[in-house]
Amino acid sequence: MTQESKDRSAGKKALWVLFFMAAAFGAPYLAVYSFINSDEMLSSFGKSNNGQIISPARPLDGGPYQLADGELFNIEDNNGEWTLLSIGQSACTDQCRDNVISMRQVRRALGVNRRHVHRVFVSLDSKPFSATVADDEHYFEGMKNVVESESTTSALLSKFAVDYGPTENATYLVDFQGNIMMYYKPGTEPKAILQDLERLLKVFKPKK
Repeated sequence: MTQESKDRSAGKKALWVLFFMAAAFGAPYLAVYSFINSDEMLSSFGKSNNGQIISPARPLDGGPYQLADGELFNIEDNNGEWTLLSIGQSACTDQCRDNVISMRQVRRALGVNRRHVHRVFVSLDSKPFSATVADDEHYFEGMKNVVESESTTSALLSKFAVDYGPTENATYLVDFQGNIMMYYKPGTEPKAILQDLERLLKVFKPKK
């Protein structure tokens, strides 16, 4: 075999190695990207999902957004992972409180996969979220609280407007690319949200 033939053979082997590496590491991203952007696949998932699919998915951009703890938040901070997001008044009672508790329960029920899911609460009145029941503070730990100005909050909320139901006290699922892709009306059982997330995490699970 000539040196030229050897070089061509080595080059082909290198290409095959790159191909298999791309397939191994890129397939999960491609699968979810196709899932989110394919009407056929969305229709198939829509037969058994519990939430309402937002199609096309909407990018949650426009940040950074001010948080109650003084930090800034970009959805890119959660890039590669999933986000449960709820919207309500800062004095969170009744359905709003149930949603926040539900998000925590769903995340904890995912077991080791909970590290791939974040929680965000958007205050409609731009005030810091307050735990209104004395023993409930632990439900809100680790949850980001967006407290933007009225104008910025209004622009942000427009991204969440859907025909399925109200924005306030609803729960949304933001995908690993930062797109709003699922809506859950107020009062949705935690088990329903959990089932959808478990199915999605089987298709895409971050490596870290």
